[in-house]
Amino acid sequence: MSKPDYIRHQLSEDQITIDWFFTSKKTGHRLRQLVLIGIGWVMCLIPTAATVGIYLTRETIIPVNRAAFKQLLQNTNYIFLRYIIVFSVFFISLYLMNKVK
Repeated sequence: MSKPDYIRHQLSEDQITIDWFFTSKKTGHRLRQLVLIGIGWVMCLIPTAATVGIYLTRETIIPVNRAAFKQLLQNTNYIFLRYIIVFSVFFISLYLMNKVK
């Protein structure tokens, strides 16, 4: 079977497979990848832990007035914004370090 006309360049699996964590490269390469794996787990576990915490404390009485709700919303937004900024700066710095190399 011939390839369709819209395929301009065809790659083999060897050309696109990246030697990842279980590679024969140096230990420093594995350590960097292990850091990225750890960051990925943190990015998954923090929202999960927050959701579980909210679920477990759902019986706690929360003051139902506009000022308390506004303060809770502002605190949540502030923490989430800090979380996003820290990881954005970190991944942008990884990108820039990669470009420098």
